[in-house]
Order: sequence, then structure tokens, then C-alpha cells
Amino acid sequence: DSRVALGELCQALVNFPTRTMPTIGVTGTQGKSTTIALLDAIFAAAGKECGVFSSLGCYDGMSHSEGISDAPSAPTLASRLANMAAAGCSHALLEVSSQSLSQRCVAGIELDAVCVTNITEAHLDLHNSVHNYRETKRRILNLLSPNGVTILNADDPVCMKWIDRVPGAVLTYGLCNQAEVRARIVERHSNEQVFVLTAGSESTAVCTAIVGEHHVSNCLAAAAMALTYGIDLQTIAKGIQSVEKLPSRMERVD
Repeated sequence: DSRVALGELCQALVNFPTRTMPTIGVTGTQGKSTTIALLDAIFAAAGKECGVFSSLGCYDGMSHSEGISDAPSAPTLASRLANMAAAGCSHALLEVSSQSLSQRCVAGIELDAVCVTNITEAHLDLHNSVHNYRETKRRILNLLSPNGVTILNADDPVCMKWIDRVPGAVLTYGLCNQAEVRARIVERHSNEQVFVLTAGSESTAVCTAIVGEHHVSNCLAAAAMALTYGIDLQTIAKGIQSVEKLPSRMERVD
């Protein structure tokens, strides 16, 4: 496949930055960009600077720019990752769409961790069937490094079907009791909501200005990923609470 060759060549020309810089890929039908924004805030609260490649906006360690398209070119992606590594970013956060996976734009990239938010139905004009769409999404697991970890949504039935097919370690999150990282919503108002974030025997309260149960799920995805990098629950809560609004994502207008 010449597209795979192009991606691998582009990464080789910039010395494969994802092999030395921890790189996190986030995919799913909904919640990708929000999860990345929350992760970025959590890492910032932990004193780390991340490079970001998302539809909400990009940061390569030196300058901010507009968000990416659904299928950024392999040369563009390689160039941005090289800039992040050169600028000394501690991590790279990548939004990975089904278009990117289908068109092999991410070929040559090695992911330190993968987060799957949910898998429903989308872009059937491109993938022709729900089965093809879901199988395309699952290609992101082929990019995992040998010691990589996968974060899966325990509330999503498709994610749960993938558990036995995931190479390496898996951590689950969700509002259901069987999830390893879970939440219990205790207060809901028109301008904020409060939930208890629990991981193992530890818990902490989190207050977020963004409302909706789907947002709590995104917060859990980011929290689960941050936990795999040794960030404590208090810092995670601080990072989540620092995100007061996201463009067009249940954005409150007074």
C-alpha cells in the first residue's frame, strides 16, 4: 500500500519522534477532541507540557494553530510531531479519526497509549457499512507499542467486545459498577455538575462547569489515561475543573 509507505517514510525522515516521545491516540465516534482537551489540562496541572493535534486546535510546543481536518496528510503529521519533540513536549496528544485510519495517514506512528471513547455509527458514506466503520476504528490498536496500554469505555458495548482482542494492558472506565475507573453524579445544575471520581480505593469530588452525562464520561476517559501515567486523583480533579468551556461542546451562553 503506497499510503502506508508514504506515512512510514515521512516518519522516518523526522527520525520517528513517537518512539521517544510518549504519544497518546484518542479515537471514537464522539468525545475525541473533548477528551484531548481534558487530558491536556490534567497534564498541565501536573506540570507537563503536551503537544496537541486535535480538531479543536493544535499546539506543537512553539505555536498554536487551528484544528486539524479529519484526515491530515502524512507529511503534515510528521512535521508537527517532529516540532513537538524538538520543543521538548512531554507527551503528544493525537485525535485519530476513522478517515485517518482508513487513509493510512497515521502509518509509521507508534502509540504509547490508546483511548477509545465509544463506537457507534458514523461516516457510512466513506466506510459503506457499520461493520467496516468499526473495523477501521479498531486499526488504531495496530499502532500500539509492545508495552502500550488501552483505555476502553465500559459503558460502550462495542468497546467491551474488543477487550479480548486488545494486545497488552487494558483499563476500563464508565458510569457502570464494573468499570475500574468510575463516577457517581451527585449534583446537577444548569451551570455545573458534581461527581465523585473513584479509582480503586481512592475517591475525590470533581466539579465541572460543563454539563451532561456524556461530559462525565469524557472526564473519566481522561482521568483513566492520566492514572496510567502516575498522576494522582487530586491533580486530575484540578485539571478537569480548570476546563470551564469548550467551543460548541455544551457551551453555556449567558
